[in-house]
Amino acid sequence: MVEQLKGRTVFITGSGGVLGSTYVRRMLAEGARVVASDLPGHRADALCAAHEGNENFRFYDLDVGN
Repeated sequence: MVEQLKGRTVFITGSGGVLGSTYVRRMLAEGARVVASDLPGHRADALCAAHEGNENFRFYDLDVGN
């Protein structure tokens, strides 16, 4: 599966939750560029802190209910 994700871009909504953060971590490990989004707050802050040095990670605040 490593070759399938290498160099691809993945967009993950709800990335601050348990499942979303697991997907972010796994896809980064397999070489994907990850664009993550979630509601602003402590979960988003923790996710950004965990991946702040990774050039393949970007995070954007997103509230789909608004």
